[in-house]
Amino acid sequence: MYQLTEQDQRLLLRIARDSVQSCLLKEAPYLPEVPGGLLTEPRGVFVSIHKRGELRGCIGNVHPAGALYRTAAECAVAAAVGDPRFVPITLEELAEVEFEISVLSPIEPVKNIADIEVGKHGLLLLRIARDSVQSCLLKEAPYLPEVPGGLLTEPRGVFVSIHKRGELRGCIGNVDPAGALYRTAAECAVAAAVGDPRFVPITLEELAEVEFEISVLSLIEPVKNIADIEVGKHGLVISKKNARGLLLPQVAITYGWDRERFLSETCRKAGLRADDWKDGATIHYFSAFVFGERQFHLFATP
Repeated sequence: MYQLTEQDQRLLLRIARDSVQSCLLKEAPYLPEVPGGLLTEPRGVFVSIHKRGELRGCIGNVHPAGALYRTAAECAVAAAVGDPRFVPITLEELAEVEFEISVLSPIEPVKNIADIEVGKHGLLLLRIARDSVQSCLLKEAPYLPEVPGGLLTEPRGVFVSIHKRGELRGCIGNVDPAGALYRTAAECAVAAAVGDPRFVPITLEELAEVEFEISVLSLIEPVKNIADIEVGKHGLVISKKNARGLLLPQVAITYGWDRERFLSETCRKAGLRADDWKDGATIHYFSAFVFGERQFHLFATP
């Protein structure tokens, strides 16, 4: 899994802005020296420019020939002055815009059509999750809409996370469900809202302030070689005797863990010693299709 350090991210954003400024000043572009690693590899990238929350330009390159930092500079300039949907950004306007960079992973053929199906119905699953919590808080009978067949009606592991102002407010999942995915998502959403023992239950008044995120799990498989675990792609399940802990793929990215730290933290989640993964523990991994209301602009932002 590709990773950019926080320093790399800052550097890319500075290169993007400086490149646009040089273009608008009609100066020769200045590109600083960069460290090796991902920044110097050919990597797909998109640069988006926003002004007061509205898109002002977005251009990318999926199959670049040059280094990532150079491609980011080129895409930034193209987004600023070459996106045909918008008038070019002016020098006076530059201080009012913000840059966002999306660095792409290698493009691979689809191996699991289920991932596409989950993405297609992601909005429906998120609405089911929120509506189920609202019904619970109103003490009404849950309402579950009719859903199309396919993956939504199959048993599939799922976790529902709830965040408030960027902080976790509840997270509950089911790794081995007996029922359909859409029903399991509804049950986990309610459990995350009012049944996560780490938090006080969410109130009806608070519901408008939180956002939902759903992780639909792939089949869980045994780890044959620790080196096969990819941080950011895989979640982990570690068990030993009667203890079991699970962490989702996005947790390792959020906290900047490497593979060994991810293994250790999953052991701690199980109540085991941090190094028990080296000593008789059973390790499984899975991938997850993760999507949230933020992607669909379904929650109110302050």
